[in-house]
Amino acid sequence: MRLNRLAVTDYRNLSAAVLEPAPQLTVLCGANGQGKTNLLEAVWLLTGGKSFRGAKDAELIRRGADFAVLEAAFEAGDRSQEIRLTVGAKGTQRPGRTVRLNGADRGRAASIAGTFTAVAFDPNHLSLVKGGPEGRRHFLDAALCQLYPGYLAAERRYLRVVAQKNALLKAYDIPPGGDVLLETYNEALVTYGCEVMRRRAGYLDQLAPAAAANYRDISSGAEKLEIQYCPCCDPGSPEALAAKLREVKNTELRAGFCLTGPHREDLEILIDGQPGKIYGSQGQQRSAVLSMKLAEASVAGEVLGEHPVMLLDDVLSEDLDLITVQLGENITKDTPVTVKDYTNLIDYLKKEAPDAKIIFLGQILWNNDEVQSIKQQAAAEYGIPFINLDDVRTGAQYQAGMGTQVLGDDGELHAINNEVVAAHPNNSGMQVIADRIDQTVDTWLN
Repeated sequence: MRLNRLAVTDYRNLSAAVLEPAPQLTVLCGANGQGKTNLLEAVWLLTGGKSFRGAKDAELIRRGADFAVLEAAFEAGDRSQEIRLTVGAKGTQRPGRTVRLNGADRGRAASIAGTFTAVAFDPNHLSLVKGGPEGRRHFLDAALCQLYPGYLAAERRYLRVVAQKNALLKAYDIPPGGDVLLETYNEALVTYGCEVMRRRAGYLDQLAPAAAANYRDISSGAEKLEIQYCPCCDPGSPEALAAKLREVKNTELRAGFCLTGPHREDLEILIDGQPGKIYGSQGQQRSAVLSMKLAEASVAGEVLGEHPVMLLDDVLSEDLDLITVQLGENITKDTPVTVKDYTNLIDYLKKEAPDAKIIFLGQILWNNDEVQSIKQQAAAEYGIPFINLDDVRTGAQYQAGMGTQVLGDDGELHAINNEVVAAHPNNSGMQVIADRIDQTVDTWLN
């Protein structure tokens, strides 16, 4: 799986932007609030899933706009494909997330699940270990929806029946024939629930050993990670689930809601035999989640025959020196990756991943305090409008609104400055500004 190009319009804080990732590794760097995570989130939405940040659709649309538009070109299975995803505000002609695949209208974004596959790691995913069971079930379901298109339908049918059964249990004595209706719902729960449980159990048989191996590498063998599925009954037996539903019938009638089934299951995540939720440190929990995410990508590669795009947000902000070496091979060789905040790894990337593309967003270069100071001094000395540099630079590199600078090497920045000088042939002060900025950025990078 390879993302070749992503264009976004009116998406969160980005009025218009174009991202063209490198074939293997692309690094997003920049100050807070420049849109790094927003770009990762935009790539994730191409999977057909909801935002990995839990955002509502309305929050994805730039303030004052009616629609956000994502247009992507990618390769899957040696075939070039295109996705156009639109997020419409309430009250518009097409509210919510709708999608076109290779020019054909596919309706809701969820309809393309499994077409473009990705794995996302976000700091908030620490809740996978220390949060409640719902987040761990969502982790399984999100992964399975990308691998097996029929899983999403089975899960939705199951949850719909759960909602119907809950409504009945809350008013069991009111409608006639409640016993018959309850039995009908339980039969449907067995049919769809067993499919969900079977897929979850099979997936964890592949995921658990891969995650354990990743954690062993990250901890240099000092600690052990175990992931255990905690089903309500034998996941391969419809009879076992039917018996469990009969067993809890009276308790459910008293409680007024459904008490057993895949929607109540959990995963046990153990670090050295102890529950990571209770005894794991912040660093251990982070390593456990990262191990699971890398394993998710590995399993997807085995099932689909190609690695998904990996989106690692702020993955090495802690314990940088300790785990950089351990993750280096996974990140730079196994699969395309987009990460952020690798500013401390520029030298490492130049050595270990010379083909990587480094993208600086916003304030790293042109709005950095040091460069701002240079431009202000030059503007005062030569009477040059302060904004001209940014206008020329932005127009030469990206659509207006992105405010980014792609930096493959120092020569690329020099080329930008040459364009600035050429755009103002009658103003000798432009060359002075360009030279000063070149010198400053050379110091940063060298």
